[in-house]
Amino acid sequence: MVSASACVVILSSFVTFSLFNKFLEFDIIRIPKRYVGNLQHKWRSATVSLVHATIVGVMAVFSLPTIWSDFVLNYTSIGETTIAIATGYTLYDIVNLFRTVKSKLVVSLFLHHFIVAYFGLMFIHHQKLLGYGILCAVVETNSIFLHSRQLILMNDIPKLSASFRVNNMIYIISFVTVRIPAFLIMLIFFVWDIERMTSVWQFAMIPGTLGLLFVNVYLFFKLLFSDYLV
Repeated sequence: MVSASACVVILSSFVTFSLFNKFLEFDIIRIPKRYVGNLQHKWRSATVSLVHATIVGVMAVFSLPTIWSDFVLNYTSIGETTIAIATGYTLYDIVNLFRTVKSKLVVSLFLHHFIVAYFGLMFIHHQKLLGYGILCAVVETNSIFLHSRQLILMNDIPKLSASFRVNNMIYIISFVTVRIPAFLIMLIFFVWDIERMTSVWQFAMIPGTLGLLFVNVYLFFKLLFSDYLV
């Protein structure tokens, strides 16, 4: 059963990100002119996502050394809090996507979010395999630059500008050196630890990790096509 403290963090994360999204409606932070009105939700979502990626990414980096020696049994309070915050955000974003996004892209995003939320709850519920959750959360350091890219473009800063090029370069480099290796390491460690897992985890981990890897690679190439091939 998910502990009471973890439930509080998940719920607090869900409510906090929801309220922050609502708070942004009041134009306390300048909204780009193109996104005033019906498109404002896109700017708010990108801003909330950037805040989440920064918080969870940094926490995951600090959590990683505490669980690195044993991805199956090591379980720490900072690790649990990191995964709980990420799970609360993911549940918030599922609701937000359902309310605001009307495109084919939402299918891959829903798949990604449901997999993340499911595994987050499972890690906390069983208090095992937290290392895999933290390693997955480390990829949010790459997402910082993905969401920054969105906000740069929303502010009508051209793709040929120095700020966009530098941000995109860091995004591409961190995708190749952080995001993809993180999922590959998860698969390698999973094979190493497979005999220490129940059949349920064995059944869930490989397709779940491969699903996340596929969705991430698909979204990455979609972004590259948008930036460099159009």
